[in-house]
Amino acid sequence: TGRIAALAPPEPTQPVAADATEEPAETLDTPEVPSVAPEFEAPEPVDPPFHDRLRSGGQGPRMVALPAGTFMMGVRGSSDPAETPAHPAAVPAFAISIYEVTFAEYDRFARATGRRVPPSDGLNRARHPVFGVSWQDATAYAAWLSRETGHAYSLPSEAQWEYAASAGSTGPYWWGYSPPQGRAHCFNCTVGLPSRHPVPVGSFEPNRLGLFDTVGNVAEWVQDCFHPNYRNAPADGRVWEGGDCSVRVVRGGHYASPTPTAQKRDRFAPDRGYPDIGFRVVRQL
Repeated sequence: TGRIAALAPPEPTQPVAADATEEPAETLDTPEVPSVAPEFEAPEPVDPPFHDRLRSGGQGPRMVALPAGTFMMGVRGSSDPAETPAHPAAVPAFAISIYEVTFAEYDRFARATGRRVPPSDGLNRARHPVFGVSWQDATAYAAWLSRETGHAYSLPSEAQWEYAASAGSTGPYWWGYSPPQGRAHCFNCTVGLPSRHPVPVGSFEPNRLGLFDTVGNVAEWVQDCFHPNYRNAPADGRVWEGGDCSVRVVRGGHYASPTPTAQKRDRFAPDRGYPDIGFRVVRQL
């Protein structure tokens, strides 16, 4: 793969109604994305971002297509054995949502299917990532998107998520090893942000693949069952079933996490929602 240049944030959009499914409203002002350091090798997006049309009207989440690639998954010598051993993972091409799914995007699904509409604690539903939804809710949303668009949507596999979140970096963050101050919403990331809930999606600069909030804000459900480490993990990027399926994997960190790295992983009961866990979706190409 070639070296990738920094991507500018998506073009601003006008605010949308609470039940709309357009991309989030105008992103906050963010610093210029730094140039890519020489040691980074990252995949380049296949095409410009896109939306799939919903059969019932409107658009699905804003997506970007990523090419197939191989990367080093996990951490060498991590203090958390769940992040080891580091191993190469080959990931087929796929598309992933640029933003974490918002309340407004989830609301349309919930109302169409008779599901509970999760409370947002007074946050802007068009701009804030949904939280308080279970893994079962998130997988049902992806299945609904598949029916509405005619394309195969799902939650990411762990490998897909880390491939997209790290964006070619071999460090703990997509920008390398420097601390996350001013780059994300987490416990020790940025001064002056709310400590008890996420900020609007797109509030910080994107990674080099154009994805926002892969560090902090809300942690994200992925499809996989939990395994205590990566021994015997599949090398082809697919979802890893087996293991302990009474819990499902959550990747990245959230607004209260002290270390929301691209390799961070945890597990939670799939039938419960949590105030700091949301999700994004992937689509087959």
